[in-house]
Amino acid sequence: MTIYLNFQFFGRQNTFSLLKKIPLCMKLSAIMLFVFASMAFAAKGYSQSVRVTLNVNNSSLQKVLDEIEKQSEFHFFYNNKQVDISRNVTIKSNQKEISQVLNQLFAGTNIGYKILENSIILSPKQILETTAAQQQTTKKIKGLVTDETGSPVIGANIKEKETGNGTITDINGNFSLSVGTKSTIIISYIGYITKEVPVGNNTSLTVQLAENTKQLDEVVVTALGIKREEKALGYAVQKVDGDKLAAVKTVNVATSLTGKIAGLNVKNSTEFNTSPSLSLRASAPLLVIDGVPYGNVGLNDIAADDIESVDVLKGATASALYGARGGAGAVMITTKKGKEEGLNVTVNSSTMFAAGYLRKPEVQTSYSSGSQGTYSTGGYVWGDKLDIGRTALQYDPYTHEWVDMPLVSKGKNNLKNFQELSMVTNNNVSVSQKGKYGSVRTSLTHVYNKGQYPNQKLNKITYSVSGDMKWKKFSFDGGLTYNKRFYPNDMGAGYGGSGFLYNLLVWSGAEYDIRDYKNYWIKQDEQQNWMDTKWYDNPYFIANEIVRSSDYDLINGYLSANYDFTPWLNLSLRSGLDSYSQKKEWRNAVSAVGGWHKQGYYGLQRLGGYSLNNDLILSADHKFGDFNVDGFIGGNVYYWKSDNILGETQNGLKIPGYYSLKSSIDPVKTTSGITKKTGDQCICKSLCFLEKYTVSGCDRT
Repeated sequence: MTIYLNFQFFGRQNTFSLLKKIPLCMKLSAIMLFVFASMAFAAKGYSQSVRVTLNVNNSSLQKVLDEIEKQSEFHFFYNNKQVDISRNVTIKSNQKEISQVLNQLFAGTNIGYKILENSIILSPKQILETTAAQQQTTKKIKGLVTDETGSPVIGANIKEKETGNGTITDINGNFSLSVGTKSTIIISYIGYITKEVPVGNNTSLTVQLAENTKQLDEVVVTALGIKREEKALGYAVQKVDGDKLAAVKTVNVATSLTGKIAGLNVKNSTEFNTSPSLSLRASAPLLVIDGVPYGNVGLNDIAADDIESVDVLKGATASALYGARGGAGAVMITTKKGKEEGLNVTVNSSTMFAAGYLRKPEVQTSYSSGSQGTYSTGGYVWGDKLDIGRTALQYDPYTHEWVDMPLVSKGKNNLKNFQELSMVTNNNVSVSQKGKYGSVRTSLTHVYNKGQYPNQKLNKITYSVSGDMKWKKFSFDGGLTYNKRFYPNDMGAGYGGSGFLYNLLVWSGAEYDIRDYKNYWIKQDEQQNWMDTKWYDNPYFIANEIVRSSDYDLINGYLSANYDFTPWLNLSLRSGLDSYSQKKEWRNAVSAVGGWHKQGYYGLQRLGGYSLNNDLILSADHKFGDFNVDGFIGGNVYYWKSDNILGETQNGLKIPGYYSLKSSIDPVKTTSGITKKTGDQCICKSLCFLEKYTVSGCDRT
């Protein structure tokens, strides 16, 4: 379940209005019920076998739901705007079926429930009944999508308007889709007008799409920041408005590009502080911001509220001006400038909550850690049988001794109990002013990402200022952006001894409760509080004492000047510069099994670098009778440099808990490096004939 809150505050010339957008997942529960209807039989069998004992007097519904989760493998999903979990209830049950308990809990309310495998969905009865009725009246339709000439349209998007259920057409333009009888399907494809068709009593549809001539006349940003009409280009380009990226703000704006650009593969990750990767033609595209291909700036360094538009140039032809760097294509970012006359103030605030994993490994909780029917700590979870009255010599996290204790499955929910509330908050304030000769805009953005595990906290601060002016034949624009990004620890992901999922689900049993190990020290800075000393660490110890932190600063800016000799001849000069500095630290306390050294470790790395990009372009766009000449000639100079130095302690720390290179037992190990790159010049020209056929050529030297 995800709850997204967005607040926007706009002001203009002393007139302010408040806009609240709260797009909650209103029908999440009902949709889940019927998408996975095939699981209903298994869910029914399990629900009938589970018995719950409750003795609650005037306590909150939240506590009752938590108690049910403790006594069973059920997990509740609900929208807290629909279900009042603070409502006080009184209930007594002795080994009753879960359905009987839920009927008693929600008697006299408008809340219903649906049991789906090990999940219980709570939602208003009206939503459940409405969706159920829709599901009962679904049917499968087939169709064909063609263009105005009757040729099939391959890869057209087919979507049911009411539910979002969808598919695409095959190589022959055919599709099939299960929809409701009262639904409407939406057919869309790049370059064509989107069409909506009511299903009605039809089981077969033939849809003809018309070309979107208005879209073909759209002005897009091409290589070197040059604006041209899309129909005059000899290659594929696609544009996304910035407003579509700012609707749901994530940590990295690259995530918002998912599914919006044909051919652009966005590989996202749910792990903390893991940036998405972009690929065009199986390679990473070049990122260009306001016409400058910075060497050290990524999409993670751009605030969503600062983006005016994104133009993706597909293929080597589109970005040939950038040479090998643009071999796979380019993502062109245009940032916002002051557009409306007068003073404008905008305040945006959004918060998104995450509710854990959609899918996680299913593990057994009937046997303890160990092997061959015997309890022991280590990497196997096929030990002694739990919850049948047996005992074993186990570690007591409070006395720090090994004592004989019952083998019970008190840690069935260890992962859930270890996780914390995860959220992303994004706050932006921008001020712009536009007058007769130009405009100025400044913006401040703060992004806070709280991960789902302890000590996972990311802060991003972005400040930008930009402006433009025009006087007679001369025009000028420029911008400056500062970024700061820091976090205390991003460990805990992946396969290994420091991976939380593997520690809590795969490599340990349910015979211990992780909450008993929050105090992870036996002796401060010297010995962790944990039952295993060979393979794995205390997860709380991992979160706080096996640390990989970063503090990152980046500044980038550009200046661009243009002079119009004639209405069709223009000279432009643009210069862009970026510079960054980063401090990375690695450390682990003494007794760490999954760290870098069991006797303690500290590593410090300093990274820095800058890139410089300069363009000088003479461009012409003139019509001679039926011929239109549109070309330019220019030069480009690019320089990039980076350096780094790394120092590491050797063979442990002299003083436990003192994290410094001075604490190294043996002489410190240091490594360093410097890397440099240079660019080249280019000449490019294109010819447009009768505004219908385009001949384009490019030459680089």
